[in-house]
Amino acid sequence: MDRFEIVSSNFLELASEQRLRILSNLNIRSHRVSQMAKKLNVTSQEIHRNLERLSNSGFVKKGTDEHFHITTVGQLMLSQMSLMLFVSTNQKYFLSHDIGRLPVKFTRRLGVLENCEHIKGVTLVLDTWKKIYKNSKEYICDIVNESPPGMDATLLKRIKNDVKYRHILRKDLK
Repeated sequence: MDRFEIVSSNFLELASEQRLRILSNLNIRSHRVSQMAKKLNVTSQEIHRNLERLSNSGFVKKGTDEHFHITTVGQLMLSQMSLMLFVSTNQKYFLSHDIGRLPVKFTRRLGVLENCEHIKGVTLVLDTWKKIYKNSKEYICDIVNESPPGMDATLLKRIKNDVKYRHILRKDLK
């Protein structure tokens, strides 16, 4: 099998809301078929069928105690869900914004933004920045072309209080 066949086979096994819910629950703790059926409010037959598929794919395994456990492979696959969710919920943005110039190490970590809050409007953005700067206890990291107006005093105060500050600038910015 080539790499596309291998990956598409895994996508096929994960292309089920119920199987993803099963993996997610098994990631928390092991379950018997009947426990999982009750938890997900579906029949034991459905759970058994899906656990068989997940087991054949190497995502789960059945223990000697009749409980199903998630495997390391299952955990790794499930860990990618945050990236898929972030890209899916922000698909409209990514259709009109090119991320090709971003370093791969950043694009691979987009999933950490899964629970981010999108703030619209200049005033709300500035107010949020002020709150972040004012409430920071350990560090402040930002990526902006220029400091927002009126933020210098707040930022300097935080730095004087031993808050670490990191600022990323473009290479061509002088």
